[in-house]
Amino acid sequence: MNDRPKQYRQVNQILGRNPKIGPFSTSQALASVPILLFSYMAKQLFNLSWVQTALFATWLLGSYLILFGTRHWRYINKFTNPPYLVRGHLLYSSLRTDKPPFYHPKGETSNGQQER
Repeated sequence: MNDRPKQYRQVNQILGRNPKIGPFSTSQALASVPILLFSYMAKQLFNLSWVQTALFATWLLGSYLILFGTRHWRYINKFTNPPYLVRGHLLYSSLRTDKPPFYHPKGETSNGQQER
């Protein structure tokens, strides 16, 4: 029936993954360079100490990782408005028309013809 020997297939486990530098993806690591340079320029411009500069750089890097990290939707989706759903028994009526939609007086259809 099946003459092929049962062997395991070799699978490259790296396929489909993004390159990383430690726990950070390369896009995050490369984006940290301008953030650190900006922090150093702020240190020079405002005469900040190294502790203040490190706190400022940590704040900027943390904000960047939260907003553009690998699972950024966990934080950003907290600010989307959920739809307003109400359990009710009335048909929806638009505010722009004087008649509610699907209103057919005296058995008229939507194209204005009489039903039989």
